[in-house]
Amino acid sequence: STMETKLAILASLVEPFDSDEHVCEFIHDARIALDAAPAERLKFTPQQLATLIHGIGADPSVPTSHSRILDLMALTGARLEEICQLRGTDIRLEQSLEGERYWLIQIASSESTGEGDAKLKTQSSNRRLPVIFGVAPRLDAFLTSMSGMGGRLFAKLTPDRFGTLSAAPSKFLNARIDKLLGKSESAGKSRFGKRQEVDASVHGINPALLHERAKNVV
Repeated sequence: STMETKLAILASLVEPFDSDEHVCEFIHDARIALDAAPAERLKFTPQQLATLIHGIGADPSVPTSHSRILDLMALTGARLEEICQLRGTDIRLEQSLEGERYWLIQIASSESTGEGDAKLKTQSSNRRLPVIFGVAPRLDAFLTSMSGMGGRLFAKLTPDRFGTLSAAPSKFLNARIDKLLGKSESAGKSRFGKRQEVDASVHGINPALLHERAKNVV
């Protein structure tokens, strides 16, 4: 789950520190109130999404895998990590009663399929998503070549130290979003699809206290 992953990351960060007391105080003081309303995510407009897909697809310097990942994200609405974890056995071509062909894409954890090592945010994230055949010809060709085969669709992706496959594609796509949608270099990290930072007036934490705690811990 998301919380288990975040706890594992936190554990790896505090492991070098010997004083449990200081670490506990630091975490306690940095805790954000649970009643704070989550920040709304920014959504792509249809024009922005078209600009992004065509811009990345037309750039020969962009790895083919990244273009196909973006296609799948746009057509399924699935999370980036879910797309990066897909295997050939998660994809199959189906046909409706009306004769329309479509890809059926299975988003599932390894616990559900018995294959691979895919992890989802929650158990309810297991689902099957349709993608109409013919909407994205380059994606159709890619899925046709990979459907039913063993191993991950994007085999060249390597996990970071936390086991996340989407770390490199996420960094790349965020940079392209900034470039193609006209965001400046100094604008900071992309807010598209990301939660906004919680202002100090909301969580009520004194930043100076956090810096002091951090120095004491170190």
